[in-house]
Amino acid sequence: MERTPIYIVTGFLSTGKTTVMNYLLKRRYGKKICVVQMEEGMTAPQQDCVVTLPLLTKDTAKEIAYRLRNCVTAHAVSEVWLEWNGMVPFQRLEELFLQTNLSRYYVIKKIFFVTTPSFCLTMLGKTGDAVYSQLLNADTIFLLDSIPPQSAAPEKTEEIHKARRLLKTICPETHSVNVSHISLDNAASIYKGASRPSGILFMGLALLMTVLYGFFAVSADPAYAAIRVVLTFWMATVLQAFPFLLLGILCSSALQLFISPACIERYLSGSLVKGMAYALAGGFVFPVCDCAAIPVFRGLIGRRVPIPAAMLFMLAGPIVNPVVILSTYYAFAGNWEVVIGRVVLGTIAAIGISLTFKNYHGLEELTASGQLPINLCGYTAFPAVSEKNVYGKALRFLIHSQREFFRMAPYVLLGALLASLFQIYGGSILQFYSLQSNLFAAIELMIVFAFFISLCSTADAVIAKNLSSHILMPGIMAFLLFGPMMDLKNFLLLSSLFPREFVYRLVVTIIIACCIAAFIFAVVTGSVGV
Repeated sequence: MERTPIYIVTGFLSTGKTTVMNYLLKRRYGKKICVVQMEEGMTAPQQDCVVTLPLLTKDTAKEIAYRLRNCVTAHAVSEVWLEWNGMVPFQRLEELFLQTNLSRYYVIKKIFFVTTPSFCLTMLGKTGDAVYSQLLNADTIFLLDSIPPQSAAPEKTEEIHKARRLLKTICPETHSVNVSHISLDNAASIYKGASRPSGILFMGLALLMTVLYGFFAVSADPAYAAIRVVLTFWMATVLQAFPFLLLGILCSSALQLFISPACIERYLSGSLVKGMAYALAGGFVFPVCDCAAIPVFRGLIGRRVPIPAAMLFMLAGPIVNPVVILSTYYAFAGNWEVVIGRVVLGTIAAIGISLTFKNYHGLEELTASGQLPINLCGYTAFPAVSEKNVYGKALRFLIHSQREFFRMAPYVLLGALLASLFQIYGGSILQFYSLQSNLFAAIELMIVFAFFISLCSTADAVIAKNLSSHILMPGIMAFLLFGPMMDLKNFLLLSSLFPREFVYRLVVTIIIACCIAAFIFAVVTGSVGV
C-alpha cells in the first residue's frame, strides 16, 4: 500500500495558519486534497474535503487515529494537510504516529510553522513550550508579513528583519520564507522533502579521493610522484583525524541531549566572577558541538547572562575540553609544550577577549526575548521518537551524532587535502617569498589558514601538525588558538544572529589576542625566529 503524503502546519492561535494554507493550496493543481483541522480559527479552509478533529488527549487519540485513517480509505485523497492545534506540544503528534499504525498510511513530507513578525517579537517564548516545540520541529518557517500580490508595508520592514533574525537565532538550520515572496515560480520548492544533512556529500568525496589514491598509488609513472605523496599525506591525515572527530561528536551529542540547558544558565548568571569561573569549568566538562556554541551564546545573552561569562563559555569550550586536549597530545606525539601552551594561552586569550566586552552596550535589543528557551542542539527536528524511555533517548543520540558527523566530515576531508597540498608545495612557496623563518608572517598566515580550513576543533590539531614542517611553531599555535574561536562557518553564523558592529569587533579582538598569545609562546619556548 502506497502511503499518502501529509503536510503538517503548526503555529500559535490566530497567527494565520489557515490563511497561509489556503494560499499555498491554490497552487496544488490536479491534486485531491483533504484539510484536517485540530482547531477552528476565523478563516475557513477553501477545500471541498475538510475534516475537523477534537483536541488530542489520551481519551481522543484512538478516535483521531481512526478518522485520519478514514481520510485515506474513504475519501481517496492524494495528500492531506493537517492544521495542528497551537496549544498542543509537537511531541504529542509524534506520539500519535508512534503509538498507532498511522505510519502505515501516511508519510510526513514536510512540517511548516506559521507566525507573524509581531508574535515573534512580543509573544514567542512567553506562551509556553507548545509553540516552541512546534517551531523547533519545523522544516520551513512562514513569516506572514502579507499575502501576495501585496507586499509588506515599508514601516514593517524593520519589524520583519528583527523577527527573521530572532527565528534564525532559535533555528539556525531552518529555512524561513516571507509569505509575500512566494510566487508560482518558487512555490514548488516549498513542498520538497525536508533538507537534512545526509552522508551523500561525505561518501561522494571520500569515494572520489579513495579512488584517486588507489589509481595513483599503483601507478609507476614518475610524473605522478608528487600527486602520490599528496594523496598519501591526505589519507594519513584523515585516518588520524576521524577518530577524534567521531569521539568529539559522540561526547557532545550525549551531553547536549541528556543535560538540561537550564543548568548552564543557572550557573553562569549572577556575579561576573562566579559566572566566568563556571563558564570556564563548563567549557571543560560540557563541550557543546560546533553547531550549538553560538546559538547557546545567543540564548544566554537573551537570558541576560553577563556578556563576558556567556562569551567565555563559547570561546573556551572548543579549546579546553578533554577531547581537544587528547587530540592535540596525539597529533604532536606527546609534546606537552604544545598541549599546555594551547590550553593555557587559549584560556588566557578567551578570558581577555571576554573581559573587553564587559562594558559593551550594543546587544540590549537581544535581551528583549528574555523568556526564550536555550536551544543546545543545532538540529532540532527528529523523527518521531519519544524521550520517555531509554530506547527513545538512545535513538535521538544516534540520530544527532550521525547528522553532525555527516555535516562536519566533508570539511575535514577538504581541510586535510589543503593541508597535504601545503605540506608538499608550501615549503618552496614560503622559501621563495622568504617567509619560512619569518615569525610575523607565520602567525599572520596561519590565522588566515585557520579561518578557512580549521572547521572542527577536535580534528584541527592533526591538520596543524602537517603544517608544522614548514611553519614556525608560534604560527602553529596561532592556528590552534584562532580556528576554534573564529572560522568561516562561525563568522557567517554570528553575522546572521548579532549586529555587524559586534561581530567585527569580536573578530578583530580575537585576532589581536591570538597574535599576542602566539608571540608569548615564541618568547617562552625560545622560537622567536628572524
